[in-house]
Amino acid sequence: MTGQEELKAVFADRLKKARATNRMSQAALAKSTEIAQANISRIETGRTLPNAYRMVKLATGLGVSTDYLVGLSDTPHGRSDHTGGLLHRSVDILASEDRELVQGFIRLLLQRSQR
Repeated sequence: MTGQEELKAVFADRLKKARATNRMSQAALAKSTEIAQANISRIETGRTLPNAYRMVKLATGLGVSTDYLVGLSDTPHGRSDHTGGLLHRSVDILASEDRELVQGFIRLLLQRSQR
């Protein structure tokens, strides 16, 4: 098995496990990530690998790290800074108007916690 074939197999297995853990159908994952269900099926059967953008969208949609999906981490949440990393990645893919809303909400929460 080549390196790429092995990566496809690991990614397929991890994606299916993460989706099952979240009790999410391929259709639900497709809707939440805006990735066609046919593409998710091809990824889960090991026929293809997603590009980096889709990899991040899948990881974010499932609440796991990309390190987990590609086999660099054996825990779904990767490193200990998962929450910050997930939040950062999630905010990065939002439209600029939505990013501003999230940043405003975070500022509000920080102010509230300092009282």
